[in-house]
Amino acid sequence: MSFKNILIRSDGSNDIGLGHITRCLTFANYLKKKKINSTFVTSTNEISEVVLNSGFNCIFLERDDEIRHLQRISLSLNTNIIIIDTDYNRVFPSKEAYYIHVDKLRDESFFIVSFDDMWSANVNSNIVVIPYLGAEKIKIRNTSSRHLLGEKYFLLRNEFLCKPNFIVRRKIKRILITMGGSDPEKITLRAIKSIRDTNLKVKVTVLIGKFSKITRREIFALSNGNLNILHNTSNISELMLNCDIAITNSGLTKYELSALGVPYIVISDNLYQKTLMEDFSKKCVSIHVGMFSNITTKKLSQSIVNLSTNYSKRVELSTNGKRFIDGHGIDRLYSEIF
Repeated sequence: MSFKNILIRSDGSNDIGLGHITRCLTFANYLKKKKINSTFVTSTNEISEVVLNSGFNCIFLERDDEIRHLQRISLSLNTNIIIIDTDYNRVFPSKEAYYIHVDKLRDESFFIVSFDDMWSANVNSNIVVIPYLGAEKIKIRNTSSRHLLGEKYFLLRNEFLCKPNFIVRRKIKRILITMGGSDPEKITLRAIKSIRDTNLKVKVTVLIGKFSKITRREIFALSNGNLNILHNTSNISELMLNCDIAITNSGLTKYELSALGVPYIVISDNLYQKTLMEDFSKKCVSIHVGMFSNITTKKLSQSIVNLSTNYSKRVELSTNGKRFIDGHGIDRLYSEIF
């Protein structure tokens, strides 16, 4: 398949987060090196600045007549290939509406590559990508699509490739808290309070994402003072490599931490993510403490202490994480599509 231009249909916001758009920007930068131009199309104004600052064109989508608008854009770019990576639960009225939308695009001769989750595996895209641990176990009913399943298709940003080995120190000095681009449940605050209650003598770095509504006042009200707050920073991999353990939610950040070999604790955002984390626990690449609504500060504090004082466990998590993500997912995906 040969293309000079492609469309990327993606979204990001406080509710959706930045994971979808970040993944698409990663792929767009890779395609740029292959002389393929990417034009982003979105229904969420919030991410336009992110895309434009990354050097790509971004078009705001007319949701009332999305199919026709996409047709006009594709004709102007002389392409029929579209990559869809969005949160269908928040962008479409229902999963069924998302399925119908994709069917209509195929009826209009679009070649569709969609990033999906375990619950939308039977969408009628030409290529369905579910780049997550456990995806291989899905029962596929849709035989008209090609399915690329599992973490071997996970797309890592360049900053997470060819990095120095993470060093597991016997005594921890730094803890990193990172909950992705939004953190609508404000899990960050619970993590800060839990670290404070451990009485560990550590320096805490808190990464606040672009769409997060958490304020500095909220953070400092719960901390013991030995804390550094960074907003929407660009050198995330360096911060990860400089910490001893990390605390994150159940988004895509956990794959990046694994790739670097950083031991980390995961707090699930919802029941769906909690179910997915069961496979992570079996791989022994992280410590999963459960869903945020069921976790007490005391329980999280104890998990932090347990991991901080267990050197051999941190070595195990670090070693398994590096084996888990090999960094070649983007090459595999490109080969499958083009």
